[in-house]
Amino acid sequence: MEKTFENGLVSQIISFELIDDYWQLKTDEYVANIYNPLKITDMSGKNLELNHCVMAEIKNCMITSVNYQAGTSIDYVLDVGKKLIVSLKDNDYTGPEALTIYFKTGEIITVE
Repeated sequence: MEKTFENGLVSQIISFELIDDYWQLKTDEYVANIYNPLKITDMSGKNLELNHCVMAEIKNCMITSVNYQAGTSIDYVLDVGKKLIVSLKDNDYTGPEALTIYFKTGEIITVE
């Protein structure tokens, strides 16, 4: 399989936590610092409250796919029937970038 942005992000979540004013998603392959607004939904699109129960459920689950929609969102699809959606809309920009992904290999991807 050819490595693309989307399939390069499929991995197991180790932790997901709020650090100061951004979210940090740690997986077995990378760390993503998320600066733009995000939400958690079920697979039907219903928004879920981002509370300790939801965060605990996300820990140790698998990211089964990632859908990148330029100018709209990056959707992480989780094996627990939930999606983590990071907004890429211009009016949601909070900077310094939407998110930065630091891979174990040393590669860095910045999404603006």
